[in-house]
Formats: sequence, C-alpha cells, structure tokens
Amino acid sequence: MPDRMIDKILKIWIMVVLSIILLPFDGLAQDNLDVTVKQARSMVYGGEVAFKSRYIWHGFPLGRGAVMQPSVWATALNYTFMVCSNFDLETRAGEPVINELDLYLYGSHRYRKILIEPSISFYHYPGQNEWPSTGELSVKFSYPDRKIRVFTIQTFDIGSYRGAYFGEVGISYEQELNSRLLLETDWSFGVGSSKFNEVYLWFPHTVLNVFAGEVNLDYLPIKNLYIRPHFGINVVVDPGLRSQVEEPFLVNYGLTIGVQY
Repeated sequence: MPDRMIDKILKIWIMVVLSIILLPFDGLAQDNLDVTVKQARSMVYGGEVAFKSRYIWHGFPLGRGAVMQPSVWATALNYTFMVCSNFDLETRAGEPVINELDLYLYGSHRYRKILIEPSISFYHYPGQNEWPSTGELSVKFSYPDRKIRVFTIQTFDIGSYRGAYFGEVGISYEQELNSRLLLETDWSFGVGSSKFNEVYLWFPHTVLNVFAGEVNLDYLPIKNLYIRPHFGINVVVDPGLRSQVEEPFLVNYGLTIGVQY
C-alpha cells in the first residue's frame, strides 16, 4: 500500500480517536495504576528515581547508555500531573547532562468494560537546538479490565512534528504474588507513520517498527515505599528499518525506587 494512502488512513484514524476522547463517559471508575487515587482518598502524590541501562522511547533508544530519570506526580480524581527529567549518565564533552524535561497529564476512565486512558505530554530538550520542543496526544484502550488485558495505544504528535503517529497493540498481564509483590508484563507490536520514522529514524516509510516486551516486579518493603526492577527487549521488525538502525535488537534493564503518599 502506498505511503500516501496509509497517511490518509492515519489522518482519518486521528479524527476517530479524537472524537472518542471527547465523548462523555458513563460509569467512570478509578484505574489501578500505581499513581491513581483510590475513591476512599481525595489525592495521592509521590516521586521516584528510575535507573535504566538505556532510555527507550517508542521502541527505540535515545542516547548511547545508562540514564537516571527522576519524576514527581500528584493525582486528584481521575487525573495525574507528572513532571519528569532525563539525566544522561554517559555524556560527552559539551553535551547537556539534563537532556530532557517532560510534562504529562493523563486520566483514567471506564466505559462499560473498556478502560480508556487519555494523556497529553510535552517534551523539552535543553541545550539541543537540533531537537525542538514538541508534544503528543495519546489514548490507550484496554479490554477487559482484569489480570489479562488486550490493549492498543494511539499516539499523535501535536507539536513540532504534526502528522507523526505511533501506534501499539499488545497484551498485558499482572499477578499479585503476595501482599508485597506484584508481577507485571506486557508485549506489543508498534507501527510508525512515514513522518514519525522520517523524523526520528531517517526512514520515510510507514512500517511495522518494533516488537517489544517488558517485565516489572513491584516490591513493597515498607509502607509508602516501592522498589521495581525491570527487564525488557526491543526487536526491530521491518527488514528495511533493521538495516537503517544501529541496534536492531536491544536489551534494557533497570531499577526504580519510589515513594507514594
């Protein structure tokens, strides 16, 4: 299918997704994300520091090595506001140590059996004139809202790279091992539009970009404190894109330490 035809289909899909986001939802309910407030409380807040062997974004690495990513958040009702940053632990001379500052606002709603999680994010890259600030509008649909979920995430650039799109479809699973341990894993395929791949990967074609998987283990040693080791893989799927990128297969691992009140 020609790229122009695919891009037209993506534009129509953008309008469909935006219409769904703006629809009124009946039977709103709280999500069970770590940072989501329970109905018995009016607000929750916290912070964490994540140490990662690589910074992976939409299936591809940003930077050459290990990073530290501190973040803080506050949640009220069904919405969370979060501020994150990225510290490159393997910078070269003249490169900024803090190379990214992000703002997020996301929510969690339920429509019948479908969990709907819209979000808006803004990215700023200090000291990197070649990377202008930009933003994304995203929505995640998952069904059913249980231990095993089938999900899709639709993400559209709304800033400097309008027309860039990244879509994911996958399956996730979570299991409470005991009162202090929670196992979470998800596996997905990701598709990038020609604009997305041209901007970030210098590959101006709409293709099936990546297969990705991640496993997290949440450990709650004491009240309000959590420790989360994680392990993930990313495999570039499209043959043409595989020949374009430097690392078609990536292993990513790390540790997150956080508090929540």
